[in-house]
This record gives sequence, structure tokens and C-alpha cells, in this order.
Amino acid sequence: MTIYLDIVFLENILMNGIILYATGIVIKTKCNFFKILLSSICGALYAVRYIFNK
Repeated sequence: MTIYLDIVFLENILMNGIILYATGIVIKTKCNFFKILLSSICGALYAVRYIFNK
């Protein structure tokens, strides 16, 4: 089975960003785009790292 890391990385950035943004809306806080992007990238890097350790 082939796993394309760029697709995994981009998909994780997108999904993490959506989840963080939705959480910010639910708890009614200001959503800073840069912080959400940085957190999404950290989460995506963790997901890619998990693939290598498996």
C-alpha cells in the first residue's frame, strides 16, 4: 500500500485547522489565524511522524 506523505500532511493541516477553528467558535474566543495555522502544522507533523514510527 502506498502512502503519500504530502497528502497526509495537507489533509491533517486542513482537518486540524477546521477542528481548532470550530472549537474557538464554540467557546467564543478570538481565533488568531496564525496560531491556528501553527497548531495545525504541529499536529500534521505529529501525524506524519506517527507513520514513520509504526
